[in-house]
Amino acid sequence: MPLAARDAMAAGLHVTWVHGARTAAELCAETQGDVVVWATDDASQGVQGTAVTAAPDADLVLACGPNRMLAAVAERWPQAQVAVETYMGCGTGVCLGCAVPLRRGGYDRACKEGPVYRAAEIDWSSLPSHLPYAVGA
Repeated sequence: MPLAARDAMAAGLHVTWVHGARTAAELCAETQGDVVVWATDDASQGVQGTAVTAAPDADLVLACGPNRMLAAVAERWPQAQVAVETYMGCGTGVCLGCAVPLRRGGYDRACKEGPVYRAAEIDWSSLPSHLPYAVGA
């Protein structure tokens, strides 16, 4: 995300950098943006709540993080570009360990066709729950 923010600002776009975590100690040090918004579950830094609820309305949203958060991003910004979290065993698409369920049916391989998708393309309710932050966890 820092590279995308840097490139967007270099192109003259206004960038709001939003970062959320459970506590201030878990926040990253990255602050690429014209405006930086912090959100923590315990209100130890910035606003209390999630990055999704703290984020202002936007025309373009790029997001990475736990899949549960990305599912919330998809509800608010269906056209957002999201980088899914999944295991990528082989990195070539052969093992299918990185399968991402799609709303249109079937699966993509995050290591080949992803890992970045339009949020509305993913079937978030069918995302595997084997990851600690998966939607079904």
